[in-house]
Amino acid sequence: MRVFLSSTFTDLKDHRAAVIAALERGDQEVGKMEVFSSQSRTSLAASIRELDRCEVFVGVYAHRYGTIPKGKRKSIVELELEYAEKRGLPVFAFLVDPEHPWPDNLRDAGMNAEKLRKLKKRIESRYVRTLFTTPDNLAAGVVAALLRHLNEKVEEEPLSSRSGSGSLLSRYDRDSELLLSTGESLAKELMELARMTKDEMRAHFSGYSDAEVYQYCVYWYTQGDLVLAERGYEIMLERSPEHVGALNDLGAVCSRLGNSDRALELLEKARRVDPESSTILSNLGIVYRDLGRIDDAERAYHDGMTKKPVYLGVFVNYSMLLRRQGRIDDALQISKKGVKAYPREFPALVELGRVYLEQGNIPDSMQWLKKAKDVIQHDVPAPEHSWVFENLALAYYRINDLSSAYKLLSRATKLDDANPESIHNLAVVASKLGHRAQMCGKTNEAKKYFRQAEDSYKVAIALAPEEYANHLHFAAMLLSAGRSDEALREAKTAYEMEPEGEQVRDAYAACLALALDLDNLLAIYDGRLPSSPLVLNAVVLGFLTRGELRSLRATGDKEKTAPLTEQEAKTLLPYVENLVELYPESDFHRSLLSRLKGIESGPTGSGSGGSI
Repeated sequence: MRVFLSSTFTDLKDHRAAVIAALERGDQEVGKMEVFSSQSRTSLAASIRELDRCEVFVGVYAHRYGTIPKGKRKSIVELELEYAEKRGLPVFAFLVDPEHPWPDNLRDAGMNAEKLRKLKKRIESRYVRTLFTTPDNLAAGVVAALLRHLNEKVEEEPLSSRSGSGSLLSRYDRDSELLLSTGESLAKELMELARMTKDEMRAHFSGYSDAEVYQYCVYWYTQGDLVLAERGYEIMLERSPEHVGALNDLGAVCSRLGNSDRALELLEKARRVDPESSTILSNLGIVYRDLGRIDDAERAYHDGMTKKPVYLGVFVNYSMLLRRQGRIDDALQISKKGVKAYPREFPALVELGRVYLEQGNIPDSMQWLKKAKDVIQHDVPAPEHSWVFENLALAYYRINDLSSAYKLLSRATKLDDANPESIHNLAVVASKLGHRAQMCGKTNEAKKYFRQAEDSYKVAIALAPEEYANHLHFAAMLLSAGRSDEALREAKTAYEMEPEGEQVRDAYAACLALALDLDNLLAIYDGRLPSSPLVLNAVVLGFLTRGELRSLRATGDKEKTAPLTEQEAKTLLPYVENLVELYPESDFHRSLLSRLKGIESGPTGSGSGGSI
């Protein structure tokens, strides 16, 4: 069983160490920030990735609320708890005994103390919480709680899910003849290995051949258990430092775990051992790309194209690199070669379909994406199949078939519920469908789609907190649903993350206009006129509405409106002049322009002003 240990770090360092030691002595794996890099310790994304691999959540709360990520209103420890709840993980909460002595310099004050109080209150209302004092006292409490949980789980779990069945691993590479045997004995051994420390695993494998150990590593890698795979491959390389399969695979594991520098070191060594492997060159290209070394990535892929045989990934990854650089014609040539070499491999078919989509050739795009869908229809469903449905959904979206796009994206997110891009796309389509239903007067249908969009945006934000687009599009959806205050908060978050983005700035401005926060609205353009007609109109309507409300407060009569002030008229004049140029047939804008010029030239009567 893998346990996620959530807490603040500095103030609970000794307590965490005691819990981790106790769990590992009891053969339990622990998902912990101690193995994160120093930067990842303050990254929600690193926590989310680790939480996805865990079966139980243990939260420890003392007198600190914790780091609040940029653009968030909650700390990482609270967001970790919320994500564990969304996943339906069993939650065990441990709160420090309020009577236990605690250093003043490890206690929060002010706003964070209040947030911590509310978090503890929520925990106590939902879970059976346990108080702790010393590190050893906490460790004993955690172990006791997990032992009770394990006993309950064994009693509830059906026997069939614990028995081994079927082949666990097919052949991985051309040099390996050994396959793992099947049956209950292997299933038991794999469970035992999953609980072992690295030293224990090393001792366990002491009587195994390199080929046998390698097969276990390949199994963990193909099952997506990257931490166990990493541990196994490291043991392999201790035994056989030049084992090219282990060098390549561990490089791929490190790349997937975000350690690109270590991945590069391993893959470059693998290339020196086997310079003819296109697989190694394909993986090198990915790592070079992630490190921003685009020219090196292209050289690696180009070199990979000269090898025999050419690995599928070379074609697909090379085409992706070119496509993302806007070199669509070059990408088309590479992706066509990929399909010619691998006509029944869905990644090649999907990439060719995506290139045609970027080219604007929807019929050909649909043709190849549907072929990819046909290829996988008889396969066992797998997370990577989501790529097929997501790209086919994008093609339907381009022709405005939102219903088909929604169905395909729903299927994609069921196959891979940890992909923030497809979840974000599902939210965008659901939001558009909600807006369409709203315009047609289908209130219940609109609510259903808006609810789906909101839930999807929240998940996408939790999975990829650094992506401003999630906040930006969430704000647009909230505006469509009439929730302007919430929209303003999300738009502000997006703007703080990407202040130079024109689309982000315009969305934030539209929300500020609705909130009549016109001073901040004008400030974000720093004296420049917005290029968006939507924002130009929003500014004008914001000033007119504010004038109308000011008049209503002054006179109590909406019909007796006071004019805009001379300064307001001067501010609005260039906006309205721009709108008159854009909409020369608009009587409203031409009439407003005349009124503004009248206000600028001198006092006006009580009959003129800001009413619309």
